[in-house]
Amino acid sequence: MLPLLAGFFVMGFGDIIGTVMNQVKAECAANADAISWLMPIFAYVWFLVVSIPTGVLSGRIGRKNAVLVSLAVTVAAMIVPIFANGPMS
Repeated sequence: MLPLLAGFFVMGFGDIIGTVMNQVKAECAANADAISWLMPIFAYVWFLVVSIPTGVLSGRIGRKNAVLVSLAVTVAAMIVPIFANGPMS
């Protein structure tokens, strides 16, 4: 189970950091080198901060319900930018 989770984490980390770093380099060209090493550290710290409470929540409400809660949070997080940017033209 551990190798499967590690592979999932590495693939997700690579996908997120690659996309974010391209955006950071485009917006902060002068400081891109100075802040590029911070992005992976933030991702690892965020994973640590979120994984422990999620494990506790999963133990309390069950794994299936925890997955459903995380799916709802993900859907809400994906819908927010649509409404935040206004109607597409």
